[in-house]
Amino acid sequence: MPERLPDAGTRPPLAESAEELGRFRAYTVAELRTRRISPWMLFRLGTRMRSPEIVDELSRRATGGAHDWASLARALAEAPRSLRKNPALPLAPLLACVLDPSEENFALALAALGRSGKIDFSDEENEGLLRLAVQVTAVTRNGAARQALASHRSRAEEQFWAAETDLLRDAAVDGAAEDPEARRRWWAALNEPFRLSGVEPFALDADDLDPDAVFASAHAPVVSGCAIAEADQPLVTVVVPTYNPDEGFLSTVESLVRQSWRALEVLVVDDCSPGGDEFFRAAEAMDPRVRVLRQPQNGGAYRARDAGVRAARGEFVTFLDADDITHSRRIELQAIPLLDDPGLTATTSRSLRLLSDGRVTYFGYPPMRMNMSSLLFRRAEVLERIGGFELTRKGADSEFEVRLLEAFGEEAILRMEEVLSLVQLTVGSLSRADFRYGWMSDDRSNYRLHFRARNEAARARAERDGAAPEWRLDDAQRAAAEVLPVSILGVPAPERIEIAVLSDWEREYATAENWLPTIPELHRRAGSAVGVLSGVNPRLSSFRRATIPVELYRHVAERRARWMAWADRTEIGTLIITDPEYLSYLPLAAEVGLRAERVIIALEGSTRRVRGRSALPPTDWFDRRVEAVFGVRPEWLTVSPRIAEALTELGAEARIGSFRFGAGRSTGAEPPRTARASSREPGLPVLGLPWYSPRDRLEWRPRRLRALLPSPSLAESLIYDETGLAAEYLGEDLVSTDEWTLVPGAERSRAEFLDTIDALILDPFDRRLLSSPSWIEEAVRRGVPVVAPRSYAAEYGELVSTFVTGGGGDLALLLALDDVLRAERVAAARDYAARIPAWHAPLTVEEWRTA
Repeated sequence: MPERLPDAGTRPPLAESAEELGRFRAYTVAELRTRRISPWMLFRLGTRMRSPEIVDELSRRATGGAHDWASLARALAEAPRSLRKNPALPLAPLLACVLDPSEENFALALAALGRSGKIDFSDEENEGLLRLAVQVTAVTRNGAARQALASHRSRAEEQFWAAETDLLRDAAVDGAAEDPEARRRWWAALNEPFRLSGVEPFALDADDLDPDAVFASAHAPVVSGCAIAEADQPLVTVVVPTYNPDEGFLSTVESLVRQSWRALEVLVVDDCSPGGDEFFRAAEAMDPRVRVLRQPQNGGAYRARDAGVRAARGEFVTFLDADDITHSRRIELQAIPLLDDPGLTATTSRSLRLLSDGRVTYFGYPPMRMNMSSLLFRRAEVLERIGGFELTRKGADSEFEVRLLEAFGEEAILRMEEVLSLVQLTVGSLSRADFRYGWMSDDRSNYRLHFRARNEAARARAERDGAAPEWRLDDAQRAAAEVLPVSILGVPAPERIEIAVLSDWEREYATAENWLPTIPELHRRAGSAVGVLSGVNPRLSSFRRATIPVELYRHVAERRARWMAWADRTEIGTLIITDPEYLSYLPLAAEVGLRAERVIIALEGSTRRVRGRSALPPTDWFDRRVEAVFGVRPEWLTVSPRIAEALTELGAEARIGSFRFGAGRSTGAEPPRTARASSREPGLPVLGLPWYSPRDRLEWRPRRLRALLPSPSLAESLIYDETGLAAEYLGEDLVSTDEWTLVPGAERSRAEFLDTIDALILDPFDRRLLSSPSWIEEAVRRGVPVVAPRSYAAEYGELVSTFVTGGGGDLALLLALDDVLRAERVAAARDYAARIPAWHAPLTVEEWRTA
């Protein structure tokens, strides 16, 4: 008898009764948020989501649960010394400053810093905290507090410089008596980045200096000489898109007229301004090299830029925003590298950001950054390879630069460290309103995800066709941007969307959760595009902004789906939440415009393992969250009658139904089996095991796999490595052994993998894999029996065959060897799947029992 082969008469366990499995319990809100995550990482999540709940969570963590934010704020205001010192104490008030930059919150943050105790600023994770702490001392104008941090200056040099410069500015500009020396010291300090860049200082018009409009008194320096003789200078066109110019616009033009690079064409593009003619005339009168180009209708800065590029006569082209001032040597310093190196396509330089009142500190932001508007490139070559800008209202400079990198490569763009511009920070402007510390508006973020996925699709198409990718957008492509987020297009959000889905659409998460295949069915049901809304699962989501699956981009591009933002003033017919934990941390109530007529929370076997048992969400807490945010009580949807019954006992409005099963989605003839890629011995059964997703945050040790899988003499075992994690974790020597073969997801799709195996071992160590529901659906549809841990019986019924701990390999082998038993289990699973009602027509437990 073959080793480890179960008795041929053994039948795999079916769905055990509730008595055998024990009763579900609800996990608590505290358990909901349990995750091994540092306070600083939690702070970063709070900035990304702009979530007030995380201010409370950080307050509790820093005080051992003694304080939420309201009581911590009182303690910091009244008696900070009553609080025990804790390095994490400043994080809650700092996050409060991000959400509401009020004087009160900055004072609380300063008090918390004084009670934080010793913080290890040598730890890279705490460098961001140091930078914010220095900025708090600048905003509160507390030099003593800044001095207490001075030993760590090398880790936040720019923030220290900005804080010190702002203190000098206050003495020079807001001082009771005019002090020319104080003003000279301040202006010299402000010019320090330019001195270090090897260029002349900006000038200050000190006569009648307005403390609230210092930027308006700054001017580009008058310089002489250029490293390239004027006769040898190729023409550079500077495009200045402008709408409703004012007096400050003339300082912008003045900074171009003063350029050391004399072979210059300044194209001022008027975006159909209703006024400002006197400033356009004054600009043209400054210099014959200045020309005004009129747009026939208002189209935004990128249409204006695009018109300027196409009208340009220069060999090189660059840009300047109409409220900024460029240094008089910027064109010279950025053009020379292009002349010296024919392999370079473009150059950029950095800018110093200055508030209108002359302060440098803007909480959460570095004072200097790479200036995207400074991009200076070879006009003909770039237009030939990538075409012009995408014709949007916002964000097209990022898209243009990414396409430039795709076409020419990273090495073709020189990012210069020199600071060569003064950029005015105007709080509340078109672009500034889309950014906060650690946060980018949903529309901006979705736009970036969209065009990066489009680029990935272009690369894949080119590889398939054996050609070079096409990066040039023709006029039709650039204008056909209706699929982009609404504020990127400059149009209002739709008043109503019939169906929307809240999930995490980051590639690794979305691939594992695999909700994308449901979108075509939802689109058919809605009769219009399905809204795609992004959320964060506090246990499983990544904190980095990553990429989305190309499949989601295609759904959007082909109008089966559309991007949504939390701020949209949109009524949703049915909002589907793919996991209740997306409701854990939500944006500020004032920044949520969405409402819904119906909210469905899908609980697709996603019960959590808490203290060794299956546990359900705290439904009353989630119900209150949904009612507060969307104005309606949610329905809970599950494939499991047992879970539906337990949810009802908890007071939830529970129904039996599915987005994956029902309505014929998983029935039909068994697909033809694909020829096996390899088999050690002809006729050996093949077992498959999906590796976990990176979002599951798990580890399976090789020795446990060895104990689980049957002997290689009895069956061939394939491990499906969808994301490459298994290869990375196992190492080269364990990628393929006598005991198993690793199948990369890049080489075979899930469906192709399932077609090569006889049975699927799912989640063998009962860790509640994110991908479990989607694997069960696909396996049932393709006629492959699924074996899973015993706890799955109460959640999936006849869809799976279950085993006790350690028995997964034996049960899978039995099903693989016994054709009759395998057919019986496949038929039972398909019958059960066909009985599950579709999501739009769910049943109560009683209706299910009598159906």
